[in-house]
Amino acid sequence: MPTKKTQTIALYFSVIIMAIASIFWVNGLILAWTAPTAVPPAGNVAAPLNVGSTGQSKAGGLILNTGGAATGLIVNSGNVGIGTAAPEQKLHIQGNVQIGQIGQSVSLLSLSNQQVISLPATSGNTQVTNLLSLSGPQNGRLYVGVYGANNGVWFQNSNSGVLSVNYPLLLNPNGGNVGIGTAAPGAKLHVAGTAGVDGIMFPDGTLQTTAGGASWSSEQTGCYEVYTGAWNTWVACNAGYVVTAVWFAGVGITHGHVRCCKIR
Repeated sequence: MPTKKTQTIALYFSVIIMAIASIFWVNGLILAWTAPTAVPPAGNVAAPLNVGSTGQSKAGGLILNTGGAATGLIVNSGNVGIGTAAPEQKLHIQGNVQIGQIGQSVSLLSLSNQQVISLPATSGNTQVTNLLSLSGPQNGRLYVGVYGANNGVWFQNSNSGVLSVNYPLLLNPNGGNVGIGTAAPGAKLHVAGTAGVDGIMFPDGTLQTTAGGASWSSEQTGCYEVYTGAWNTWVACNAGYVVTAVWFAGVGITHGHVRCCKIR
């Protein structure tokens, strides 16, 4: 059985071993510590984003929702600015905007939706085929879309809640000319194109390609009248039409009329 002296010696050895181990442990910590590269507070690590009420800024990029949450970002109140530190609206973008596939356009605003290929809806209360809609305090809303069948772009001014109700579409209500096929219209409505080929298509499928004030006759469907401008000036009917009447008018016979009717 160990004596009291033996127990005391064993205790001393245990203390000495623990002291030596502590010295090595502390020495390891000292050797692992790296001194700061700048005098504090310079060189401090930026504060992490938190839920506090104080505004924070981040110099690097911010990537959200890498885990695929159902809702990626919610801005509960206030304005959001992109390219500006003083947004004036709910979303204020300073610079160009592109919506759609990368590299499609470098225009000021590019909208793209490969699924939108239909004409505007004519009933219901939701327009789902448009790319863009513009509205004001009234019920009217201007919808803009594309029609894939002929690569056309359409505009439709309808009631935002009842799409079967349509409103006028005004072009230059304060004045100015409108050009079709020309960038320099010389009249209120200037239709440019190839003479005798391009013109105005009427509801019955008739294409008017001649100038001179043609008007449809209310007495006979499928006929129109051409004002010749002079009694000795002849105006030919459009293709598919024949002359059915000619008469002259004006004091001293200053002008003539030609009636053209569709061949049946």
